[in-house]
Amino acid sequence: MESSSNIQQQSDVPVYCSDSEPESQEEPCTKRTRKGGLDWIFVKKFVTFDEAQQFLRDEKIWTAKFTHTTEEGKKQYYRCNKVKYRGPQCAAQIYLLFESNSDAVLLYRTSSDHDHEIIGTKNDYGITQETKDEINKLYALHLKPKAILARLSEINATSSTLFQRAFLHKHAKEEQFISYFKQEWVSLNPNWYLGSAEGSPVTNNALESFNRSIKDSHTLRERLPLSRFISVATNMVKEWSKDHKPETFKTLPPIELKDWTLAYQWAKLDKNVKFLESDSGLNTYIVRSSTASDMTFTQDWDTFDGYKKNAFAYWRVALPTQQTAWVNGKCICPIFFKNYMCKHIIGLAIRLKYVAPPAEAKNVPIGQKRKRGRPAKARPALIIQ
Repeated sequence: MESSSNIQQQSDVPVYCSDSEPESQEEPCTKRTRKGGLDWIFVKKFVTFDEAQQFLRDEKIWTAKFTHTTEEGKKQYYRCNKVKYRGPQCAAQIYLLFESNSDAVLLYRTSSDHDHEIIGTKNDYGITQETKDEINKLYALHLKPKAILARLSEINATSSTLFQRAFLHKHAKEEQFISYFKQEWVSLNPNWYLGSAEGSPVTNNALESFNRSIKDSHTLRERLPLSRFISVATNMVKEWSKDHKPETFKTLPPIELKDWTLAYQWAKLDKNVKFLESDSGLNTYIVRSSTASDMTFTQDWDTFDGYKKNAFAYWRVALPTQQTAWVNGKCICPIFFKNYMCKHIIGLAIRLKYVAPPAEAKNVPIGQKRKRGRPAKARPALIIQ
């Protein structure tokens, strides 16, 4: 926070000064030595508080540090805000002396010059200006945080704490929860969200299926003694070794009939799709979701919740320029992060005529969902097959 917003009117009761004490008519000395080795030099005298406040606004480099009350009056110390608050400080400092016997405000500064360039400014610690400019461009497209991080990662400009800071700032009043969240989900388990590890399983269904086979076929859901458990475990390993059939990992996401049906129906709708850019062998498109009324992109958000609402109004779809590789496309919708395939990728490939949907996908009327199970081959009674 800048120093101009930290200055307050002198509402404190001034230090008591007896009427019998002679008033000092001398001008302030030009040099003061403070315990601690800092040499303070008188710079300027302001007639009113407003003049001192305007001076700090014009300087734009001073932030209030602390206040100290003395017999001369109240002293408000300021630090150079070009460096981080917690860390090495710039040698240049100032303080304002609010005289207890007048409305005048005196300005003192240290004899040392600024050395924040040697220490390193705040720009060296935080996000670079190039990264901020790139983030602003992606914000204007209403992209979700994961998609923005993915784009920044491509240009080596990712700040891993960017959206964590935004989340923590929003819920700063929940001190107990924030302390837990920082420890558990920022420090210990930072990759808890969908999309953090592309291509990895997003559920533990396979593990749970494996556990069920153990309970149903071997332990029979009983708590076994150690001796019996060793015998059962030995038999399990022996059976698994005999029945083991190595299966290769899938490199392409499976596309089921229901996915083709949803994609075909989506492709038939009058959805406005905007071509964004072509880069690194990918053509990028912006797809309007059902919550967006038009294709107008704006950056006017007052709150993080407002950004979140707009982020779900548009989806960013990237398809390879090689038409036969469309199945390797990417999207930022929640369904894609779970299944690595969604109706936007398939539907856009259909609209671009990269692929033709199967005939079974066209049997369901637009707006209806496909029933569970495989399609019936037999027609209703009294109809010629």
